Amino acid sequence: MLDIKKFLSGFEASLSVRRPPTSDAVRGAIALAFDLQATTPARRVLMISNFPKYQTIELAAQLLALAADVAGESPADALSLLDTFEVLADLPAFERDESTMRAIADLSGLAQIRRAVTLMKLNRIEDAATIIRLCAYLDLATVEDQGELLEARARLAAIRQQLPQALGALAAAKKLYEGIGDNHLVGRALLAQGFAYGEARRNDLAVTALLDACEKIDASRDRRLALAASINLARALRDSGRSDDALEVVHLTRRFVSAVARKIDRLHVQWLEAGLLADVGQFSRSANAYLDVARAFAEEELVLEVAELALEAVETFSYVDRTAELAPLLAIAVQAFRAQNLEEDHMAAWLLLQNEVARQVVSAAALQRVRVALSLR
Repeated sequence: MLDIKKFLSGFEASLSVRRPPTSDAVRGAIALAFDLQATTPARRVLMISNFPKYQTIELAAQLLALAADVAGESPADALSLLDTFEVLADLPAFERDESTMRAIADLSGLAQIRRAVTLMKLNRIEDAATIIRLCAYLDLATVEDQGELLEARARLAAIRQQLPQALGALAAAKKLYEGIGDNHLVGRALLAQGFAYGEARRNDLAVTALLDACEKIDASRDRRLALAASINLARALRDSGRSDDALEVVHLTRRFVSAVARKIDRLHVQWLEAGLLADVGQFSRSANAYLDVARAFAEEELVLEVAELALEAVETFSYVDRTAELAPLLAIAVQAFRAQNLEEDHMAAWLLLQNEVARQVVSAAALQRVRVALSLR
């Protein structure tokens, strides 16, 4: 079994590793990509269409990298950046010579793969499936791109509960990566394998795959990927009934979450920790942690997260006789759902739960009605 402390010591060492120097062109492209991210999609189109400094292969590559970077926290923002990339890639500036045309075509193929993965994160599964079918006709230039398409196919199959197809695609991806001697990418495919097993509720196998992923992923190459492997390992350990081990992983990873993760990702890890504390019987600490995370989600106007967290936390608050403290969180959820014109039956379920929380007597029937309402949104 992986020594998680040894893995995390390698992670810690990666935080002090100096990044290799980049060219002036790449540094400039990174700055321009952040400029584009900070403005509206309509203004992005005007900027890249009218100013030659934006019409470079380097900027196109950085837009793809930035979209991948933000996809975990905000898939909608990632999709918007991919839209901007497509506008850029269609400009006449990239038709000036054969090598430029080939370079933008290669990036465009990769953009389609990443669009499909981003759509899956937005639960637009059929849209993603359509793109992945079309990607079969792409002439992908590198083993890395070919493997990324196989990983995307595996993710789609896993979401559709097609575990054998997912494992087959990932086996092919790992073979490609092993062929070029890239253990880090093998680790990324193992991370995807852990996801596939998790979707199929094969939790012990998910743990095994994620332990292997943690051994192979190189944190100095991709700190966020390494962090994702360790947090996904904690989730898989919890799902397999090993909440003590999961809590240890989360506690050992806390420093790296603060150093590497984006704000919303940090909140999701804190949410996981709150649930784990409840699992191991530390109900008072769990309740406090749930409240802290819920308030932070509310400040970010992430109402669905507030609602789901409040629902998850009801039993914990009941154990410590603090159910009434959930009332303000449910009020936020009810107000937002009312503004969204939630279906009458679903709205009634939330109102019933809100009323029972106020009376500090929450029934299993009320909880189940709300769970159904959430699953059907």
